[in-house]
Amino acid sequence: MCRASIEGVAVPLVVENHRGEWVWWVDGDVVPMGPIAARVRDELADLHVAQTVDCGKPIARGPRVTCALSGGGSAFATIAKDGTVSLELAIDPAAAGVRSEPPRDLTQRSRSLEHSATDEDEEDTIPSDGGTVPP
Repeated sequence: MCRASIEGVAVPLVVENHRGEWVWWVDGDVVPMGPIAARVRDELADLHVAQTVDCGKPIARGPRVTCALSGGGSAFATIAKDGTVSLELAIDPAAAGVRSEPPRDLTQRSRSLEHSATDEDEEDTIPSDGGTVPP
């Protein structure tokens, strides 16, 4: 495994010798940003939104990349394993801020709420001795 740096972005390379021939490939998700920036510009033009797009460096790593819009919003591109790109535009700066936050573990939050609700339910049960429950 080797690492190259392109425009300040670390790119992991795998180099192997197969039957006397050296072969190499990029290991992981490396995304050229030029085509994504062009697609964002096209989408903004289709929506008649006059803003510029800044996708930063010419390449990025990861399955989800972000471009800044001049009005304070963001464009998020998710790249699938087969190379298809799903684009989300958050033109409103507030919406872009929320979408930029790291994903939350909703399963864990749901479980904690479930346990909390179970504890409250147990307090509201009728005593087994036939007594009454205060209003």
